[in-house]
Amino acid sequence: MGHKYAAIDLRKFSKIATPFLAFIMLFGIMRNNLLYVIYEYDTALFISLFCENQNKPQLKCNGKCKLAKMLKEQKEEEAAKVLKQLQTEVLYYPQPVFTYPSRPEKFEEVKRKHPLSNQSLYSFLFTMRNDKPPEYFTSI
Repeated sequence: MGHKYAAIDLRKFSKIATPFLAFIMLFGIMRNNLLYVIYEYDTALFISLFCENQNKPQLKCNGKCKLAKMLKEQKEEEAAKVLKQLQTEVLYYPQPVFTYPSRPEKFEEVKRKHPLSNQSLYSFLFTMRNDKPPEYFTSI
């Protein structure tokens, strides 16, 4: 049984879709720059395509209304990016300060808690080093 429409070959589709998507992405990134180039290269074309005050020639806008609008949008986008960067959360984990005693006389067991918000859930046992060996090693 043959269908009226043949299945689309994925290789052919990807050969068409990839450049199309790349063009769309590049146009989105360089949209304002392309409009500035059009304005500088052919101001009359830019005015006929983008000027919002074509029916009011007494304003002598000449497309500058659209350029000002684009500049305002660009500044708002940049401000939003900066605000997003400033709002990122910075985590700080304080480290406990520990000083070794100058001459420990014996082994001490000190129970210390980790400085996180769940202090009751985590602790560890710290044993200090003694300078003297145990007595059973010295009797040999």
